[in-house]
Amino acid sequence: MLSITSKLIMANEGVLKQFEYFIVQHLKNDTVKFVGLLQKIGCRISNVIGVSYSVEDTALECLQHREFRVDVKDFTELAAFLREMILLRARPVVLLDVGGYGSGLAGADGFSRFLRFIVEDTKNGLWQYQSIVPHCPIIDVASIENKAVENAFVGRRIVDGLFKFFSEGNISRPMQRNYVVVGFGGIGQSVCSALALKGINAAVVELDERKLAFAEAIGHRIARSIDSFRNAEIVIGCTGTSSVSMEQLIALPCQPLLISGSSKRIEFQDILSQGEFSQSMSDNALVEKRTGATIVNKGEPINLHYGSLNNETSDFMFANITAAIIEGSGVSENKIVKLSDQWQNKICRLWSEYYLRPAD
Repeated sequence: MLSITSKLIMANEGVLKQFEYFIVQHLKNDTVKFVGLLQKIGCRISNVIGVSYSVEDTALECLQHREFRVDVKDFTELAAFLREMILLRARPVVLLDVGGYGSGLAGADGFSRFLRFIVEDTKNGLWQYQSIVPHCPIIDVASIENKAVENAFVGRRIVDGLFKFFSEGNISRPMQRNYVVVGFGGIGQSVCSALALKGINAAVVELDERKLAFAEAIGHRIARSIDSFRNAEIVIGCTGTSSVSMEQLIALPCQPLLISGSSKRIEFQDILSQGEFSQSMSDNALVEKRTGATIVNKGEPINLHYGSLNNETSDFMFANITAAIIEGSGVSENKIVKLSDQWQNKICRLWSEYYLRPAD
């Protein structure tokens, strides 16, 4: 596992060992492997901080026996906690981020001395860094072309998670016409592709005119609001923001299932804050009493409950992050810099050579 990541780490030991690391991650077994590889070459790791909705017990237990501090925080607490911990450091650290949690520090005068640079791996997090004037370099692996590979696998896992939820709850699958994907970015497009593999052509809700035109061009029914699809029975939010409001939910007559495909518990936050809930017959869902809508996985990302990436894609993801650290070591300007095409192509070549087998 993490074979090409390991190859990159071992080949760039001298660069990687220069830094002290804060790692904010979904605490899965692949994270344990990645942290272990950094430790193996002698990297200093101060803190590993997990987001509470995406922690595997076995991974957490394993990390807690290492020589660094491990914490698990709700995503609403994480930015303040991260700030508190980083301010205790005697030297600048490299922050590996998955949600823009360091943007408050990176955008504040006087705090740049605590951050050598930041690597951001999620679109939602990248938006946070794009909203500030950074006082340290930000290395972007969230919007790079290589991200399309990860997105494709994540989209499949979101759909696999949904169908696993159907199976576990003995729920009949809705009519194919009644699936709606909100957001047609990288994840939304991948979810639509994964549904298509199961014979389902989902409708698409999107505000961006170019994405909306693309969705229509490849055969999806489209709208600018969920209000246009009153027959929606399955609503998959992939916006990285609030995809359905409480007001919109009340107007939908079909008592839909709401599924988050985001990297944060944010797609249905308006509903969670305003609604009244009872436990579903499934342990992994809530029912909003007024509308009868079911929020699957209690509003948390379904792919992080059922497993986001397979081994080879985890390797691809951490290889990109490793390359961003190596390239970030040479960046001095306080701005957002995308991982270079040279590095992206190298990772694709290594990944293909190791994982892809020619057809017989």
